[in-house]
Amino acid sequence: QWCNKDVRCKKLQLTDLLVSPVHHIMKIPLVIRDIQSRTDDLEEKAVISKIHEMKEHSLRELDDKMKWLKNFDRLLEIQRNIVWPSVLEMDPKQFYPEFLKGPLSRQPCERLIVSPRRQILIEGPLMMYDVGKLTEMFVILFDDMLLITRKKKALSKKVSF
Repeated sequence: QWCNKDVRCKKLQLTDLLVSPVHHIMKIPLVIRDIQSRTDDLEEKAVISKIHEMKEHSLRELDDKMKWLKNFDRLLEIQRNIVWPSVLEMDPKQFYPEFLKGPLSRQPCERLIVSPRRQILIEGPLMMYDVGKLTEMFVILFDDMLLITRKKKALSKKVSF
């Protein structure tokens, strides 16, 4: 409340003004390197060097985990936004026997995108010729698959395959 009232804080919360712990962790290798440069004893330098390597390795692992989490969140977002038409919707004039309508109405691709090992390499808009006219598509290149989508006309936020 005090931060909100003080004009110097520009209506930021107290948590907005604090440096996050991750920033402190990133400074540790710099401090260790500085200590090492000021140390004269060779044995102590070797120990400090080993500590520095361990800390660097730990930070690389943390960075990899953060990248994985960001990628997985994006996969979940893509999965939520894609509308997969059922086989029945793709060709409504086609005759389907009654006993097949139930299984064909469910979409087997609903959970296709989210995989803990899948990585997004690049994504973005693409203009593509479709039957002689230019169509705006959205392309996502994964490490194991290429997904080409288009916006559904009725819904501006949803993407259709």
